[in-house]
Amino acid sequence: MRKLLFFSFFFSFLLSLNSYAQTKKRKVVPIHENQAIYLNGGMNASTMGGKSRGDLIVNLPQNTVEWYFVFRTSPNKSGGTPLKLISQMSRFYDPTGISALAIESINVPNGNGGACDIYTTSNFEHREGFMNKSLSKPSSIFEGTRENFKQGVVKIADKRNCSGTYFICIKNPSTMTGVNVDIEVGAIVEYIDFSTWNDEMIRKVHPQLTKNILNQSNLNLTEIEASKIATCALDKMKSEKTPQMFAKLSEKELDVYLTGLAQSCGENLQVLDNSEDAKSKTYSKLSYQKYMQKDLDKAIEYGEKALSLSNNFQNNAVLGLLYFAKNNEAKSLEYYVEAIQFTKKMTTEKKKRLLSSAIQRIKNAPNIYPDIKEDSKKTILDLLSSE
Repeated sequence: MRKLLFFSFFFSFLLSLNSYAQTKKRKVVPIHENQAIYLNGGMNASTMGGKSRGDLIVNLPQNTVEWYFVFRTSPNKSGGTPLKLISQMSRFYDPTGISALAIESINVPNGNGGACDIYTTSNFEHREGFMNKSLSKPSSIFEGTRENFKQGVVKIADKRNCSGTYFICIKNPSTMTGVNVDIEVGAIVEYIDFSTWNDEMIRKVHPQLTKNILNQSNLNLTEIEASKIATCALDKMKSEKTPQMFAKLSEKELDVYLTGLAQSCGENLQVLDNSEDAKSKTYSKLSYQKYMQKDLDKAIEYGEKALSLSNNFQNNAVLGLLYFAKNNEAKSLEYYVEAIQFTKKMTTEKKKRLLSSAIQRIKNAPNIYPDIKEDSKKTILDLLSSE
């Protein structure tokens, strides 16, 4: 029976377990690598073709917490060397998110072309106006604006600017000299890692789990014993299954797994007595609980299981009480007579204590079951009192 009761608190614990399992981590996500945009001088673009303005569309991944772009100018159309933004970000960022990526950690070679102007905007109409030259520059976010730069590292960490689509608008301010702009873009994205348990949350839930175990009235554990079971159960859970594996289990599979987990921990720690006598005591307590809840059929079912595991005074007396409450005098007397036989070899003190308890329960029964027959009450009280 202990196994079934263990499941009751573990299942309620499971309902919030997903939040305990969620370990937030961060990773680098490349958006654009090795992009080269060649821009003619403004006058040359008008007379000789080409363009003096360009842009790069940036679709930010979901859950972006910050994003970066680097750029460098060079004079030739073929572009310069790769800027290696992603590899640098991967080397220096903190996957736990505790430490911020220092922008100084990212190096960009000095630009040897002309200067350029860069504006970062999420406004599509302003981007269109910039590209068709109806706007000299779009409305842009401060973090993403650079004017008259040959190279640079741009970090955008304002949460308001870390979702959706952005346009990195680039302008060659020179009227005659063309410029190539090499640019790369990457983001740092937060995600839930279901491959490992969140140790911090497991640590926090330990006292809650200990309390739930301690409150199991059928176990009669001390706080130290309950804490040991909680520690063992959590350790086993973490070592045997990942959160992802755990989430895929059906309710029936969870029942089997979690029940076995708790029972195994209790027995291995020698906290739970798994003997037939211990099980009998558990069923006996459950039987009396059901009696108090006015569920006599269930109470008798548990009482008979208790008796099948251990034939003693207590189990016979409980069944005698249950059939007394059902107004089955004959059956009640049968169990009380059997119970009395166990008192023959008891000390006087123990015999008196057990019989007094049984008598008191008979006297209190009409308060719970008012339909009990008075003559049956007298018959059974006379039997117990005569001993």
